[in-house]
Formats: sequence, C-alpha cells, structure tokens
Amino acid sequence: MMVVGGGVWPAIQGWFADITGSMTISFAVHFLTFGAMIVYAYHYIKHPFDGLAKETKATK
Repeated sequence: MMVVGGGVWPAIQGWFADITGSMTISFAVHFLTFGAMIVYAYHYIKHPFDGLAKETKATK
C-alpha cells in the first residue's frame, strides 16, 4: 500500500495542482488520505479485529 500511495498520490496531487492552478490548494489531496486513515483508526479502536480469537474458540 505504501508503494501505491507513494506512486499514485503525488501524481494525483500534481493533476489537482494543474486544475486549480495552486500548489497550496493541491495539498488537500493529502488531507483526504490522512482523513481516511483517521476514520480507519477510529473504526479499529471502536471495533477491534479479533476474528482469529473467535475462530480459535469456535474450533475448540
């Protein structure tokens, strides 16, 4: 995922900078990715993955 993020998001940021004409505004692309990570982290904190533990208990 890091390779894809490091290869794709800068290109999308450049495309957004070309459309808006502002390099400063184009950094909003990174805010979207950081926002997605925050949402994922919040969801994981509220609903931790313990599927392996449930599967082990079910097989015993």
